[in-house]
Amino acid sequence: MAKEGLDAILAASAYGQHIQVLFMDEGVFQLLRHQSPKSLSLKSPSNLIETLPIYGITDLYVCEDSLTKRAINEELIMPGTQCLSKEDIKHLIATQDAILNF
Repeated sequence: MAKEGLDAILAASAYGQHIQVLFMDEGVFQLLRHQSPKSLSLKSPSNLIETLPIYGITDLYVCEDSLTKRAINEELIMPGTQCLSKEDIKHLIATQDAILNF
């Protein structure tokens, strides 16, 4: 599902949309650096996520609570990703025109 979500994000950015991406729950694993899914014949989503700024997508957020529940330290995720509290997430969602959920 991660690949499809990233494809949708890139497609929307091609139409000049201001994109903000929030990673929550199991999605936080996509932000882990130094993944090696090649042994499973897969491509790492982190490689594609790292290229998002090239497409003008610079607002990357991660749910602080999701990281904590999975014992993931902030230093283990991609740099440039901003941690948000539940209250910050509520505000972020309330300010969006459209929301895609993957």
